[in-house]
Amino acid sequence: MNLQLNRRAFIKSATAATAAAATLTPAWAQNDKKTIIAFVGVAHIHTPGFISLVKTREDVKVKLVWDHDAARAEKNAKELGAQTVEDVQKIWSDPEIKAVIICSETNRHHELVLAAAKAGKHMFAEKPLGITAKESLAMADAIEKAHLLFTTGYFMRTDPKHIFLKDEIAKGNFGKITRVRGSNCHSGSLGGWFDTE
Repeated sequence: MNLQLNRRAFIKSATAATAAAATLTPAWAQNDKKTIIAFVGVAHIHTPGFISLVKTREDVKVKLVWDHDAARAEKNAKELGAQTVEDVQKIWSDPEIKAVIICSETNRHHELVLAAAKAGKHMFAEKPLGITAKESLAMADAIEKAHLLFTTGYFMRTDPKHIFLKDEIAKGNFGKITRVRGSNCHSGSLGGWFDTE
């Protein structure tokens, strides 16, 4: 493992990769052809939002969807106009699939991220990346060694307001800071986000 890899360095490189991926034509894209991706796990609460977003992208096609819960995979694949696979290995071995969106349960991230890295698939993995620091560092090391584009769902790190505050603090414009408090609230509980069908 790269002993110089720490959480801050990994986040910095992941953020740079995310910015590059968002503003440039991906290295794996072929001019006017669509980038072929797959969903690996569709359990996360934000999966419907990612599906809605992907459906607006004319340059992306979801080919396959896998989830250990076949009914959940089928439901989401139908919405995407994609096929389901019972064996996730079919995604790892498919040369057309250049990237994956991992929205599985957190306890499955370690195995899936390591497999995606081994298969050379660029990836987005929902938060939190891992359950333990050891797992997370192993995933980060595998991604770094495979030279893949990667980011995880900690979207607030790239929020313009937060970047502005970080820059202003670095410039010393707020003086000596002795305490910081913040909160991020949403109406998910009242809005039924976590209700089962």
